[in-house]
Amino acid sequence: MFTVAFFGQKYVDNPLTVVKKLEEPIHKLIIEHGQVNFIVGGKNEADQCCAMAVRRVRKEFAPDSAKLSLIESYNPYIESNAP
Repeated sequence: MFTVAFFGQKYVDNPLTVVKKLEEPIHKLIIEHGQVNFIVGGKNEADQCCAMAVRRVRKEFAPDSAKLSLIESYNPYIESNAP
């Protein structure tokens, strides 16, 4: 399985424009590689745009060919208080 990780800005001026611009390259990656795992964070607008684009492409073109994975950021409080 081919893996793609998205990294982006905290704020996005026009989220729908970003989503639409991402859809074509996402679709192309799925066509070229078959099974693709898309990794996004969950903290900012860029992450939301990437996830939305993957979901839209997956729904329309490839429901079984794209996996969307959320990677949560490091939380030092949880790590320092772990048993």
